[in-house]
Amino acid sequence: MSFGLNYMGSKNRIAPELIRKLPVGKRLVDLFGGGFAVAHCAALAGKWRTVLYNDVNPLVVQLVKDALAGKYDEGVFKPEFISRERFFAEKDTCGYVKWGWSFGGNGEKYCYSVESEPTKHSVHNWVVFNQKDKLVTELFGDAELPGCEIQQRYYALLRLRRERLSNGVSREHAEMLAHIREVENLERLFRLRYIGSIRHTPLASKIEVTCADYCHYVHKTGDVVYCDIPYEGTDSEYCKGFCNQTFYEWALSRNYPVYVSSYAIDHPAAKEVWSTRLRVLSQGSAFKRYSTERLYVFNSP
Repeated sequence: MSFGLNYMGSKNRIAPELIRKLPVGKRLVDLFGGGFAVAHCAALAGKWRTVLYNDVNPLVVQLVKDALAGKYDEGVFKPEFISRERFFAEKDTCGYVKWGWSFGGNGEKYCYSVESEPTKHSVHNWVVFNQKDKLVTELFGDAELPGCEIQQRYYALLRLRRERLSNGVSREHAEMLAHIREVENLERLFRLRYIGSIRHTPLASKIEVTCADYCHYVHKTGDVVYCDIPYEGTDSEYCKGFCNQTFYEWALSRNYPVYVSSYAIDHPAAKEVWSTRLRVLSQGSAFKRYSTERLYVFNSP
């Protein structure tokens, strides 16, 4: 099961374990909510009465709000293909473009290579709009995609691709079919729709969404405060303007526990309470790399 958006640094893979390690309370406060993975998982888990998702970035907060409101539901949203040029023109003003069409969810680089973009564009239009151009016809002949729902048609496309490859194709066609192993922008759309499905359940009333700096948070009795801060030594757009030492001072000044995720925290007051070793999902890398995700607490109860 996937939680939240496709977002760099997402806790999607370890969200259920994190949820189990955090204490019971009235409300989980996900103060650096980012891609919504932890808040999403927490709402589904039912461990707290309510879940507060907060992030300082208004683009990602609006994207989460729109997803929760059903903006990307089937029948409401038929996604146009976002070209490389359009991505760079709109990524700083539209959260859907920024995280739905970026490489690895980093919000900065376009998700497709120059070589694969034409093939991705063609199959996108076939799946979403049933438009079959010359390239699709060349790859799939007179085959048709069953169903009318985008997700159903997408999985039919992947099955059809496997069949074509197993039957033997030219080297040129094999290279083009390799580009269709995943159509990332569609898979990210399905995650947005999964978030939107919450509004049809009692979970909808459990989730609060805010956009503010962490230092403006006002504690309430029963709050369990969790912070997925930018990691020390990380150089990315997400980390600009954030000072880890200032955050540690803020955490220590609280009169309640503050739980923090990191690879490592260089502060004597941070007590490690849990860790797990994960393979780093580095696209394009032939080597297996691993990292250790840790959960710390300041002001241990």
